[in-house]
Amino acid sequence: MSAGSSEVIDIEKVVKSRYSGAAKAPEASLCCPTSYDSKLLAAIPKEVLERDYGCGNPTEHLRPGETVLDLGSGAGVPGIAIKIVRPDVRLVLVESRRRRASFLSAVIRDLGLVDARVLAGRAEDLVGESASPVDAVVMRCAGDLQALVPVAARLVSKAGIVVASGPPDARPTVLGEWVTVQDRARGRPRRFLVYRQT
Repeated sequence: MSAGSSEVIDIEKVVKSRYSGAAKAPEASLCCPTSYDSKLLAAIPKEVLERDYGCGNPTEHLRPGETVLDLGSGAGVPGIAIKIVRPDVRLVLVESRRRRASFLSAVIRDLGLVDARVLAGRAEDLVGESASPVDAVVMRCAGDLQALVPVAARLVSKAGIVVASGPPDARPTVLGEWVTVQDRARGRPRRFLVYRQT
């Protein structure tokens, strides 16, 4: 392309291509591979294997119509990617910062995502407001997990799950347990705090 000219990029097409392909086949530059040595899988709790969060396809075991809440959504990761790969699930993005919430609303509108919405507010304010509990809460670098996981646990259904991307070192936790997954693409482990409502 010559200097001074502009190219129109179909953002929806680019995003769908990038993320939906990575959900079906290993993509080293995104997260981690979609398959592991079976010996390594034996150490991962069933809750994580059921949801595949953070490794390969995070949506494989979501059922159509289930609701995923991305708490502290920021730029929409992982929520927007989940919705693109699985348009048959409902998505709620929760973001306390109004500018980011406005951005997320524009992304949903521009991508034409159906059954997706943004709640501008704090997670603590949602407890008791929600018409019905959600099936899964996901969080990526959303803040103090010791404070947020108990709040997230109050948002999920009786069979719901909370999965939070954690810090490099496991810390004491009130709810849930730490699960470590080796991220071969980055050459270091990733930790997730997993809580299953019972």
